[in-house]
Amino acid sequence: MKLYLDGLLVASTNYTGSFSNVPGGGIVNRIGTDARDESGLIGQIDEVRVWSMALSPEQIQAGMTSTLTGHEAGLTGLWTFDDPARPGMDLTTNGHHGRLIGQAHTEAVVLPRSGGA
Repeated sequence: MKLYLDGLLVASTNYTGSFSNVPGGGIVNRIGTDARDESGLIGQIDEVRVWSMALSPEQIQAGMTSTLTGHEAGLTGLWTFDDPARPGMDLTTNGHHGRLIGQAHTEAVVLPRSGGA
């Protein structure tokens, strides 16, 4: 399993299973915080994508600024946080819906476009 941030590898492990089978004694998967430490993330997350296959760093960087529909082959989870009425909605058909907890919230921001334009 590999974790990329903005197309750069930031963590990896030899684990080859899915997130749902990650050892942890029943700890749920969370984005932006450690399930054992509720301090939370001080920062912003725009979009989270989970794939069932390994993508190369080049593939990740090439697709980072593309808008996905949730129906792409191999995409198992897509959370864009774009719909304030449903901020934890998984846009794939897999139904891995979540919810914002604590002080987490969404806000509209303008992101830079690809190529620095």
